[in-house]
Amino acid sequence: MKLTLPINDRARKYGYIIWTKPIEKQVADFLGDREDVEIYFNDTFIGSKRIDWKHRRISIGYSKTRKLPLNLKYFFLKFENNGQLKVSCQ
Repeated sequence: MKLTLPINDRARKYGYIIWTKPIEKQVADFLGDREDVEIYFNDTFIGSKRIDWKHRRISIGYSKTRKLPLNLKYFFLKFENNGQLKVSCQ
């Protein structure tokens, strides 16, 4: 299963994968009942990150998102067989 989320200005500036309330159920179905997840961002392991369900976000670090070219508009999230979350951008 895959999930596509937009890279908005707030996500880019503060270093979060952010989702909105209208797609919260879709994200909850994708992430399940996890409280944290191990993340690979653009093929680089960044560690175990807590899922902030209250504020609808996962921190990946602003040092990674501010470097992204402005033409990249979406985060693509996909779970690997070992339970790690792969995040790529397009």
